[in-house]
Amino acid sequence: VVIGDDVVLQPGAVVVIDRRDKAIAENGIYAVRDDSGGCTLKRLQWTPPRLWLVPENRDEPVVHIDLNSDSPDDWILGRVVWAYQPLV
Repeated sequence: VVIGDDVVLQPGAVVVIDRRDKAIAENGIYAVRDDSGGCTLKRLQWTPPRLWLVPENRDEPVVHIDLNSDSPDDWILGRVVWAYQPLV
């Protein structure tokens, strides 16, 4: 269930994550591990060694994770492939 307002999805939306799909696509929204042990939903950009987490909400900052590997796969949980959002 989505909590917060930093993506195109509304709070309370239910999402399905394809955990096999970690290839970063231009328009994809991904579940990414965060430092608190949870995850966040963001659009991604990969410019080694940085993984950029780009929010839909322009009021939120773009942040990055400095990685020590050639791949961000350990941080990316998967791509959002389906969402249900209540109408009200």
